[in-house]
Amino acid sequence: MTVVRAHESERRLATLLSNLPGMAYRCRNDKKWTMEFASEGCRRLTGYAPDDLLDNRVLSYADLIHPDDGRRVWEAVQSALGWRRPFEIEYRIRTVAGEERWVWEQGVGVFSTNGDVMALEGYITDVTPRKIMEEKLRASEEKYRHLFEMMSDALFLVDNQSGRILAANAAAAAMYGFTREELITMRNVDLSGEPEATRRVTIEEFDRVPIRRHRKRDGTSFAVEIFARNFNLCDQRVHIAAIRDISARLKAEEKLRESEERYRAMVETQSEMVCRWLPDTTLTFVNAAYRDFFGIDRERAAGRSWLDFVPQTARDDVRAFYLELARNPRVYSYEHQAVDGQGDLRWQQWVDSPIFDTQGRLVEFQSVGRDVTDRKRVEEALRESEEKYRLVSENIPVAVYSALPDEYSTNLLITSRIRDLTGYTSDEFMENSTLWSRILHPEDRERVHRALDAHRHEGSLLNVEYRIVTRAGEERWIHDRAVPAFDAAGRIARIDGFMEDVTERKRLENRLQQSQKMEAIGRLAGGVAHDFNNLLGVITGYTEIAQRTMAVTHPARRRLDQLLSAIDKAAVLTRQLLAFSRRQPLKPRVVGMNSIVTGVHGLLQRLIGEDIELRIEAGAGRDAVHADSAQIEQVLLNLCVNARDAMSKGGVLTLSTRNENMVESKACWGASILPGSYVVLDVKDTGCGMDDAIRPQIFEPFFTTKSEGKGTGLGLTIVYDVVTQSGGYVDVETRKGEGTTFRIYLPLCEDEASDEPDGAERTRPVKSVRGSEKILIVEDDGELREIIAESIEEHGYFVVTASHGDDALEKARRLEGGVDLLVTDVVMPLVGGRELADRLAAAHPRLRVLFMSGYTEDIEALRELVDRGVYFLEKPFSAQVLAESVRAALESPPYSEIAAPSIHEQAAGDSLTREED
Repeated sequence: MTVVRAHESERRLATLLSNLPGMAYRCRNDKKWTMEFASEGCRRLTGYAPDDLLDNRVLSYADLIHPDDGRRVWEAVQSALGWRRPFEIEYRIRTVAGEERWVWEQGVGVFSTNGDVMALEGYITDVTPRKIMEEKLRASEEKYRHLFEMMSDALFLVDNQSGRILAANAAAAAMYGFTREELITMRNVDLSGEPEATRRVTIEEFDRVPIRRHRKRDGTSFAVEIFARNFNLCDQRVHIAAIRDISARLKAEEKLRESEERYRAMVETQSEMVCRWLPDTTLTFVNAAYRDFFGIDRERAAGRSWLDFVPQTARDDVRAFYLELARNPRVYSYEHQAVDGQGDLRWQQWVDSPIFDTQGRLVEFQSVGRDVTDRKRVEEALRESEEKYRLVSENIPVAVYSALPDEYSTNLLITSRIRDLTGYTSDEFMENSTLWSRILHPEDRERVHRALDAHRHEGSLLNVEYRIVTRAGEERWIHDRAVPAFDAAGRIARIDGFMEDVTERKRLENRLQQSQKMEAIGRLAGGVAHDFNNLLGVITGYTEIAQRTMAVTHPARRRLDQLLSAIDKAAVLTRQLLAFSRRQPLKPRVVGMNSIVTGVHGLLQRLIGEDIELRIEAGAGRDAVHADSAQIEQVLLNLCVNARDAMSKGGVLTLSTRNENMVESKACWGASILPGSYVVLDVKDTGCGMDDAIRPQIFEPFFTTKSEGKGTGLGLTIVYDVVTQSGGYVDVETRKGEGTTFRIYLPLCEDEASDEPDGAERTRPVKSVRGSEKILIVEDDGELREIIAESIEEHGYFVVTASHGDDALEKARRLEGGVDLLVTDVVMPLVGGRELADRLAAAHPRLRVLFMSGYTEDIEALRELVDRGVYFLEKPFSAQVLAESVRAALESPPYSEIAAPSIHEQAAGDSLTREED
């Protein structure tokens, strides 16, 4: 029964995953996001089957991520893992059809008991429609803004509870004589000549307000008609009021009452519909506009009820309203639907006025109406646009502005987001028309003003990136995009645009360019160093053979010693090239930064000379970092040599350590330091410093300010590479004539630092370097292979050589008694050293292995083998070191006992191969 339930549970889970709209996944935390599981939603999301992504069979998930978003995705996930937090991120992918989609990903790291990241698990879904909708929202807001300003009536957005004016259009400012800025500081009762009545209808939320008396700025009183629409905005009850000055119309109506003929002559020419009707809704008069709208003549209108033109579905509500109006006659504005002469349903707005006889009795009503169907549509679009505008304005990460096309681009509007960008408030920009021009970076000012002039005079789009200097003195990059808005005469009335902070994008672009350049030169340097190491091995071998065959008193003996010394110096140079190219294996462990700094004190003092005072200021906080102490010492040496050269007349060199906890990202040279805890090493000199022209190039490979022959130009490049390989950051503070401070940030390690010295190579004293075992030497460089074989044979061993892996496998199969020791290069064509060792060990269980290399592409695998006990010999090496390493390797445990369990699987495959052979 339990098994059945388990199967049923698995079936339900599979059904659930297959019906998810997005893709559930589990992947490794590597650069390719190698998928271990992907749900069927993968096919709908990307167009690829889940199996295409598993173990990167067809392609990796990283291949699907848009190139512009890959680094941002990696850094966001790594940052979340570093804090052991779930992550959410949006980015673009490219489907199998080449289509670009926006996706939202939510995931979490799966950690082992010792804190290692085992995998990532999460869910990815398509959010492209939402992204498209956001763009539509922006367009709708622009449309709403133009409609709001185009209305000839005064428009106000008012809070029902407080009566506070939230927004007003240009027509409102013109009508009342106040500026818009003044209006939005007022309440609606401040404009009313009947404040109590205005307050009451606001609270009771009347959509149609009787004629009111309003006042202008100069105190002039005038009559208005008000049409309101109430709705909820962000849990706030508000209304939009359309107000029209009807002073002239009321005067006309007064004159019409004095003379019916004059009244009739005038209303017949009115474009608005005019009618008179008895309290029972019977029409007594209709003007030409009324007749034309409803398609009736004067005779057919007489005696009819205007309710006949109201659709049946709304007739009861309209009748009830006007019966109440007959009981309580007053001037009122009302909107309802009517059927026009073409049979179409239209919206009408009516202002109804009671007419009394000389005894004050209600005689009839006079109504003036207009077709407001288009306005109703605009109001609805306005309401939708207002909501969209609210959503966009709350979430858009840019500063939106509207400015005049004058010399200073005087701001008409600028959103509060400008403070995040510049440190200055929107009020400061509104009050100071020159502020924007003043914060422009001096080097960009002329270029930006040229682009702005073309934008103002030609009406072209503005799309420019430039630097600003914020209130805090920080330099930021801004992307400024704007479009011109034209008036009725075709002149540019204003400029509408937005400014976006793209500083981080610029830094990432610069870092990517630097990384690509360093990678290209690094590959070249690594290849040259590898080949040069092989040449040095040949030269070393033959030089040592010449030494051994030469009497101690021979005159050339001293020259050979000098040649070997020169070879050692050349080997140091190749190690620098390999470190620069990142092919020099690092051996990181938890070490104390203070112990490294104090440990090299004596060496540094001798290096910099007596005329420079060396000060060590070790911080009292935690100082554990995960790094290769030898490489950190090399960093110190390189920086101190630079400092010494910068203080030709003496000075003070200070090395200090401290802790720093980053709460927010901090800009440094070519990157941004992520939040976290760091051990900071400062190397500060009182030398000549550097000017702004030199500073951007200091980490460039082969760049040097020293005279010819005095420097390679790799010192600071190696500093940068070692620190970044160790997960850290490098920054520099310098000013001409005021010294330089290099600042190294390395992540603080929670583990305790080890007191054990580095074991760069495993060495063991050997009694004798002679033997008779069978040794197979595999090296693709013919000259180096020959010299290695000759050096080993001198010590009594039986030597067999091979030029590549397949050759070695064949010769080992034919060698009677098997192979005792494999001496192999790590990087070779066809079959590499690691694979060769695994395959030979499967057939020769007692085989020992000695790896040799100038560098290795598989640094992690090599480090793993050396840590387990396999011997490794770094090129170039002397004949004595080779002999001792061969003897030590022969006395070590068999390779099959040390290496990975995969050798046993390899053994089964090799036995099948031997049977086939």
